[in-house]
Amino acid sequence: MTEDLVRLSRDVMQQLNEKQRQVFRLTYFEGKTQSEIAAELEAPLGSVKTWARVISKMLRKQGAITPGKVCMCGSI
Repeated sequence: MTEDLVRLSRDVMQQLNEKQRQVFRLTYFEGKTQSEIAAELEAPLGSVKTWARVISKMLRKQGAITPGKVCMCGSI
């Protein structure tokens, strides 16, 4: 991952609440599905989907993800 994407990911992480940060970490670092995340966090699947959608919008706005390019963060 380029330094720019790491910086963008860090910027996004700072804007997220704790649950959203957990979803970000579990999705992009651990590659878990939304169903797996919901079970691990003991949260409704709908909430996980909402948090994931918020994260995706923020990453798109920052330019970290576009069609065909996904920020797969190695270490934040």
